[in-house]
Amino acid sequence: INKSDADSRPALLDMDEQATEEALKDFDDIIPAAIQERRRGGFRLNELFSQSHWSYISDDTRGELEERFRSQVERGDIVGVYTSPTVDGPQRYNKV
Repeated sequence: INKSDADSRPALLDMDEQATEEALKDFDDIIPAAIQERRRGGFRLNELFSQSHWSYISDDTRGELEERFRSQVERGDIVGVYTSPTVDGPQRYNKV
C-alpha cells in the first residue's frame, strides 16, 4: 500500500459510516408509524416492514438497525414498546 492509498482509506470508512447513519435515520419515521398501526402484542423488527422492503436492506444495515431500535426501546424512547425475552433468533418486542 502506498502512502496515498493508506491516507484515503479512513476517509472512505467515514463516508461508509456516514451513509449508514443516514440510512438508519431514514427509518426513524417509518418504524414509529408502523408501530402505531400495529395491534398490541409481540413482534420482531422485520415485521414492521414489508418483506420486499426488509430484503432490500443490507445485512449490515439490518444489524445496526436492530441494535439502534433495541437501544431506543430499552431507553424508553418508543412509548408502549418493550423487549420480550428471546431464546433464539432476533429480539422480540411487545407493544402494549
